[in-house]
Amino acid sequence: MSENRLRSRQSVDAVTEVRSGLRRGAGAAPAWSTTDSSRGVFRILYVCVHNVCRSVLAERLARRYMVGRRSAFVEQFHVSSAGTQAIPGRPMHPYVGDVLRLRDADVGDFASRRLTGRLVSESDLVLTATTEERDRAISMAPAALGMTFAMCEFARLVSLAEHGYEGLGEDAFEHERSEGFGRLDGDTARTARSVVSAVHRIRGQAPYAPPTTDDIPDPLPTRKAFEECADHVEASVLRGLDFIRRAIDDGHR
Repeated sequence: MSENRLRSRQSVDAVTEVRSGLRRGAGAAPAWSTTDSSRGVFRILYVCVHNVCRSVLAERLARRYMVGRRSAFVEQFHVSSAGTQAIPGRPMHPYVGDVLRLRDADVGDFASRRLTGRLVSESDLVLTATTEERDRAISMAPAALGMTFAMCEFARLVSLAEHGYEGLGEDAFEHERSEGFGRLDGDTARTARSVVSAVHRIRGQAPYAPPTTDDIPDPLPTRKAFEECADHVEASVLRGLDFIRRAIDDGHR
């Protein structure tokens, strides 16, 4: 068996193992560190540098996606953003507001905030604009390693989880259903945490990708550059949310 084929088979086997663990409810996310002992809300934190552009786009586009569904997916999810070097209280960049309005996303009630270790540790999923911000977030709360990804990294791993590796074309989730694994338990937040844990485990088996592959750089100060940045952010954000939503929908059937 060739080295590439062996790596492909190992990767698909890893997806199968992860999905089995997800079905059993294994691999919970790191401990919740607020007074909300019920952990009934799944918290997503988007991060960039100044919290006036990329993380704001991600936060508001994620909210628009969720509001459009009007279900438990909305009621049990909380989405926010922060910046590693943010000056608290600043408004979003004017171009960000323009881009969000064109996409029918909310632009109200926003003020930038600085990323802290507590914000990271209180989140169930931390998604950053670049791998540099990802590493910075993990350095603030090392226990958050398993729930912290660059936005594009999470979207890339989700694609691997769904479709297998190196062109095999196998949808691992459909494969697991055909093998007779039980459904997820119907708890929206718990299911979402299990998905994050599964994606983290897949990260350890995924083919190598250069760090810059997963980066969304700060846009140049032009309207066109901000629109292109928003396209990139939206594609990554919605890819991840769609993946989580489908797992939740499975659990409620």
